[in-house]
Amino acid sequence: MPSALEFSTLLLSYVIYIGSIVLVLLIAISMFMSLDKVFEDLMTFIEDNESNIIVTVAIIVGIYLAIKVETTILEDVKFRSRKFNPQVIDLMSSAIRYSLIVIGFLIVVFNIFVMLEMETVGVLLVVVTLIFICLGIALSYSTIQNIVSGLALMDTSPFEVGDRIRIAGGMMCDVIEKGLVFTKVRTVEGEIVDVPNNEILQRRIYNYSRAANHAVNVPIKVSFEVPHEKVEAYIKEAIADIPGIIKEPKPTIRAVEIQGGNILYDITVYTKDIEDDPVVRSSVITRVQEIFQTEGHKVIAC
Repeated sequence: MPSALEFSTLLLSYVIYIGSIVLVLLIAISMFMSLDKVFEDLMTFIEDNESNIIVTVAIIVGIYLAIKVETTILEDVKFRSRKFNPQVIDLMSSAIRYSLIVIGFLIVVFNIFVMLEMETVGVLLVVVTLIFICLGIALSYSTIQNIVSGLALMDTSPFEVGDRIRIAGGMMCDVIEKGLVFTKVRTVEGEIVDVPNNEILQRRIYNYSRAANHAVNVPIKVSFEVPHEKVEAYIKEAIADIPGIIKEPKPTIRAVEIQGGNILYDITVYTKDIEDDPVVRSSVITRVQEIFQTEGHKVIAC
């Protein structure tokens, strides 16, 4: 198989490199020492550190097998999962693979220094490496937050690719790609925006594609002198024949608060298609304005 051939080629290359280095070292040492002495010292070293050598080899083999297992599992998940896109699974696989390699490398290096009776140097090297890793993680804190948020969004699935959503803050958009760090969306104006996942997760998400209907709110101010019964009658007349407004749920008209000499009303109508929202909102405002002006009253759209 191509993957097995690639691995075999890589393994053979490193065997040749290591073998060449060992051969050069043996030749160099033999120039100053007898070859028999070199092999005798080598065998003594192997006998004295037999257990550590076995552990080191076992760790290398174990790390290799663990990497193959996680690659196989995640490749299977890639074709079965609908929550996580293939790019995210590939990134997860790379992260796990490199983590295993780093862990195995540190353990092997420490064992080598133990066999050379240089435990202090081995501990120091491991500690320094871990410090650099921790510093790298600390400097990438915001990116890690976005990655964790991206995984949370994919797991909870508040939206899918193709859904129309509104993120608290006002941006109406269509989801075109769910990434590990960013979610790519297209606004109703046609702009492509990469939104950090952490920013999305910290806000309310309105998913219009999953709702059978949704509300369109139009706040207006009417003079305090106009009775509520007339205000309600005018608004009902205004919205009665506007295309796109559904009959159920019924539209509502609520008096919200008094602002100076005006009363703030909230008109709520319901539509099925999010595409109709701008037209419906505009129609409500213009029809309400026409009726109130016809009746000789002033209305202020908020």
